[in-house]
Amino acid sequence: MVGGRGIRLEPLTQNIPKPLLKVGNKPILQTILERLHLFGFRNIFLCTNYLSDHIEEFCGDGSEFGLNIRYFKEEIKLGTIGAVKYLQDQLNLPFLVMNGDLLTSLNYKTVLDFHVEQRAELTIGSASYSTKVPYGVIQTEGHQVISILEKPTYSFRISGGIYALSPKVLELIPKGTFYDITDLMESLLRKKSSCSGIPNRGILARYRATPRL
Repeated sequence: MVGGRGIRLEPLTQNIPKPLLKVGNKPILQTILERLHLFGFRNIFLCTNYLSDHIEEFCGDGSEFGLNIRYFKEEIKLGTIGAVKYLQDQLNLPFLVMNGDLLTSLNYKTVLDFHVEQRAELTIGSASYSTKVPYGVIQTEGHQVISILEKPTYSFRISGGIYALSPKVLELIPKGTFYDITDLMESLLRKKSSCSGIPNRGILARYRATPRL
């Protein structure tokens, strides 16, 4: 998904789409494509919108990266998953959807392997996030204070911007409508469908695969 405007990074993104901003000595998208190739992926769809010509000019047909790259250009904004609806006829096996500005050392294949093993309809690649409250936190019963924690730290598992999906879930995505990945998650949860979350580190080590070069 490489169609976002990257408004929070303006003015850097006024003339360059966010996925083509350089981190280190290369664009973010190049790093992603190279790592996808490293872990055995070959067929890539790039869903574009903002400054799409820049992305197509940079990536071409993907042969420079050992990939087969095809494009879908949004004519209107379709959210973080809506554009994938238009690829429904070409996706008949579990596949990955990921943000085009995602930098991670994660082995992408582990997410897909985990998804298949869990027989899930949607798998969320998660990350750990901690936040420290800079105040004393009190717990009360009525007006009575029963405990206090001084500047506690709370940890959460958050969506990390990479997902594995089974093709049948695309039936839930409306065509031609702004639709975010969170909308799809909520729809699946309402249906009590199988949604799994692959945690980082420990469990990922279990699924670590040797890259197919």
